Amino acid sequence: ENTPTYDYDMRTLTVALLQRFRQDGIQRAYNVAESPGVIPYSPTGFQFPKFRILLSRLIPGNAFTFPNSTLTREERCSLHFMLSSSLDLRVRGDESSVCNNLSQYRAQRFRRSANVERKGGFVGDVEVLESFKA
Repeated sequence: ENTPTYDYDMRTLTVALLQRFRQDGIQRAYNVAESPGVIPYSPTGFQFPKFRILLSRLIPGNAFTFPNSTLTREERCSLHFMLSSSLDLRVRGDESSVCNNLSQYRAQRFRRSANVERKGGFVGDVEVLESFKA
């Protein structure tokens, strides 16, 4: 949103980010050899039909309007990891050179507990107006 040549509103930016970096249902195609210009991945996962409907009907738009040059490789990888539900977590052997800056984002995520001590109606910086126990 701070790029001078990218003057779209927040909704257009959000759609462009989702269209560009969210990829669900992508799996490695083991019968395809990796070569220059060929990436051995295909949309064969069980999430892909739902993903296709989401992008075509609920989140229409295109990814071509997003300026990819404004993000670093680490930022693009992080956005893909945060937005997608299918990731290739297999050990490739080049993680120390390719994804070494992403280790803080690759940690397993846990749901936070709802049982938080409430003092004076406040939870952190949020004021609670009604009791959760009611």
